[in-house]
Formats: sequence, C-alpha cells, structure tokens
Amino acid sequence: MKLASNLSNTSAIKVLVLLVLSIASILFFNTYDRYVANGPELLKNIQLNGGNAEWNSIGQEIHLNSPSPGTVELHSSNPQDSVTILQKLTGLSSYRLIRLSADIKTNDVVQNLDRWMSARVVFIPFSANGKPMYDHPHALVNLVGTNHWNHYEGIFILDPKISWIQVGAQLEQTTGTMWFKNISARPVIEANSFNFLRLITTLLWAGVIAWIASTFFIAAAGNKQRLVILIIAFTIAIGVLMPEPLKEYIGKSIFPDFVNPVAEGTGLAPVKFKFTLISPILDIYKAGHFLLFAMLSMTTFSRKAYPASRIQMLGCLILFAFVTEVMQLLVPGRSAQLGDVLIDSTGIVTGWIFLRLSLIFKRAL
Repeated sequence: MKLASNLSNTSAIKVLVLLVLSIASILFFNTYDRYVANGPELLKNIQLNGGNAEWNSIGQEIHLNSPSPGTVELHSSNPQDSVTILQKLTGLSSYRLIRLSADIKTNDVVQNLDRWMSARVVFIPFSANGKPMYDHPHALVNLVGTNHWNHYEGIFILDPKISWIQVGAQLEQTTGTMWFKNISARPVIEANSFNFLRLITTLLWAGVIAWIASTFFIAAAGNKQRLVILIIAFTIAIGVLMPEPLKEYIGKSIFPDFVNPVAEGTGLAPVKFKFTLISPILDIYKAGHFLLFAMLSMTTFSRKAYPASRIQMLGCLILFAFVTEVMQLLVPGRSAQLGDVLIDSTGIVTGWIFLRLSLIFKRAL
C-alpha cells in the first residue's frame, strides 16, 4: 500500500513538472522577442503622406487613406485582373534578415484555383538580371474570405543572389477587397539573450524527458506490450523533433506529388505557441499524427498496459500530445498550436473507442 502511494506521488510530481515546464516554455516563446532591430525602416512613405510617392501601383481600384489615414484599400471585381501596390527596395547586401509586418483586413476574397490567387502581402526577391525568384519565400500571408484586422509578421532570409526586393500588397487574380496599414520592412538580428535562454530551456527539457523516459524503459523490460508502446511513442517523438527541412524532404520522398501549402512560399513566422483551436491545413503530416496517436491509444488500453485507471491513462496520453506539441517550439522551422493537440487528442479518443467497439463485437460473436 505504501509502495503504491509512493508511485502515485512520484507520477504526480512528474506530471506537475511537465505542466510547469510546458507553460514556462509557452510563456517564454510567446512573450520574448527573438529578433531585435539592426537597421532603419527600409520602406518609404508608409503613412502615405502626399499620396503614393515611392509606391508603384497596377490596377484602377486602389484607394489611399481609405477608410482611415495610412490605410490602403485594394478592390477587384474581375478574377482575371491583378490589383497591386509595390515598393522597390535596393541596397540590401549588408543585411541577412528582414522582418516584414503589416495589419491586414479582407472582405469576400474568393478562393481561386491556386493559393497565390488571393489577398497577399509579398516580399518578392529579384536576381541581378531582373527575374523574380519565386522559388524563395516571398509571401507574408495568403488570405481568402473575410478576415478582421489582424497583425501579421514574418522573417525573410536574404540570399546573397538577391539583387533587390519588391514589397507590397496584391489581389492576385481573385475578387474581393483588401485593406492594409502599418506595413514595415526592417533589418533584424537574433538576440543573443534569446539564444542563451532557448539553450537553457532545451537542456531543461532534455533532462526532464530523460528522467521520465528512463522509468518507462525500465518498466518495459520483459514486457512486449509496453515495449511496443515505447516504440510508437519514440516514433512520434522523432517526428516531432525533426527539423522542418528534413520533414519536408522525407514527406516528398514518400509522397512526391504532395506540396505543403503552409510551408511553401512563406517567410519564417516568429516562433510562438498558437492558441487557435482549428488547424488551418489538414495535411499528410497531421493525418500521420492522428493515426500514430490512435495506435498508441489502442496499444496502451489493450489489456491495461499500466497500473492506472482508464481516466488516468487517457489524461497521460493527452498530456503526452500536449508536451510533444510544446517541444516543437525548440525545433528550427517547426510550429506549435493548440489545434494540433486537439487532432492528436482526437486520435487518442478514436483509438480507445475503436478498441472498445472491437472488443464488444468480438464478444458478440
């Protein structure tokens, strides 16, 4: 009885440590500014003083200072046209990172055939011979439908081959209305303090995970079911901790025709834990996570792998989904959001329900 009580207390401590470290990591990445300004504002006349000086426009339906000073309105009623306002940036050779930001609102922008046929704020690089380099990240955001005012920002890496940049907004072969204001393009560098604190956070996570994982490895000795659970959990962890370029390479190797619409063509968003409940894109990676968590759930609940109640095991699996999502904050190029935790949790519950139904069906035979 005393042993069981000690084990329960130890498990509670581990859960508490994971929750505290997860919350601390989210607060750190969501509130600490990773980048600091390293140069002047590159865009000119961003408040539209004196009209559209410094800006080049294409299309008739562009309205300056509408509906308020410093706001640009773009409208298109013909899906074959492009309505664009751009500014050319030169003399960028001394910079490596540019932070592009803007406040954007849209109304009734129609989803067209391709993702780039939408309302966009762009950062288009050009080579020395004047050709646009669309193979480089070049869109801050692609929006369709109606969206209220929201602030968007992204970090763009300047390739040495880039000669100049065009920055601005487009309604590209679609219809609807777009407004933008407070647009800014400014050189930045990574803050040394952020890198130091990220290293400390990473080491803390490594220590905690090693401490908790060692318990499960010891418990799996001579137990095939627990060993399978560890293998599935380890596979999930590998997928979570895989850098974005390697993940994309493996994904395209398995599914050559698949294109990740989130990763393609956009700048690097500041690393933050997003509290959006619905994942904007359901792709093969999220489907893979759903299936792996369903398998983990089925294996865990089959013949009760651990001496805990079903509610406790369900809570632990959901905590594992939450923790693996938070840990993606530490991985270059990866993102973390609550919507992905819900997808993983749905996989966990689905696996448990499927197992229960299969047992009921088996008994009925």
